[in-house]
Amino acid sequence: MKSCPLCKCETTRKLFSKDRVIYMRCRCGFVYTGPHEHSDQPSNSIYTREYYTPWELDKGAQSPSRISKTATFTRWLDTIEKFHSGKGKLLDVGCATGIFLEIAANRNWDVYGVEISEFASSEAAKKFSGRIVYGTLNQLPSSTGFDVITCFDVIEHINDPRSFICTMAGRLVPGGILALSTVDMSSLSRRLFGKTWWQYKPEHCSYFSRALLSQLLHTTGLNVISISSAGKKLNPAFIFSYFQAYRSSLISPFVNLLYTIVPIPLRMHSFSVPTGEMLVIARRV
Repeated sequence: MKSCPLCKCETTRKLFSKDRVIYMRCRCGFVYTGPHEHSDQPSNSIYTREYYTPWELDKGAQSPSRISKTATFTRWLDTIEKFHSGKGKLLDVGCATGIFLEIAANRNWDVYGVEISEFASSEAAKKFSGRIVYGTLNQLPSSTGFDVITCFDVIEHINDPRSFICTMAGRLVPGGILALSTVDMSSLSRRLFGKTWWQYKPEHCSYFSRALLSQLLHTTGLNVISISSAGKKLNPAFIFSYFQAYRSSLISPFVNLLYTIVPIPLRMHSFSVPTGEMLVIARRV
């Protein structure tokens, strides 16, 4: 097996296999999938139009996914603005179709996005022409500095998270804010569900506890100023579509049954749901 992508240690052990993916744990605490090609970026061949099928983009503003994401992103931007007085330049790394950028732009942020999916970046570019880079952080002009960089549900897709975070830290102005969300190995749901945890899926390759991610951020010149449950707001319709796309033998039947008994008027109502993820806010020294 290959060495740990985070600390390069070769003292690693196999945790389990799931869906033909091997999950490894290093003595530093990092959990990752292996063996895999060493890369600091995910493969864009995964994130085609079909990957976004659960988002039901054809439904526009009435998409269950969009309603959930709008409620969640609004809450997260509220948190970011507690730590950054005034507006400024904001970069969303992994901006997908640009939902968060729309919310931030409506609150007078000067927004930009980077997205590795050709399909999603083209959707975002329809709303933010000239402000979306199709590709990676390395394709941004090197002279550009940002007051805030957001990175939601991305780092778990990255094979070399240390390099990835270093690159983002280098794009922040002094005192700038990095806000990221990712799956949380120290969450109650991970401990309860074990290897049936819904966050163990083929496109995820990097898993952190809160302590380990905080340590990594510190070593890249970032001080963690807030770390909490991501507290996503989800509606039953989106949860149903999610577990249709990512079927779980333990959870999907329960979700299907629950969805049939939820009153129709409540199916699009967003509730705070513990998803086993964390929201981290860090400041560049």
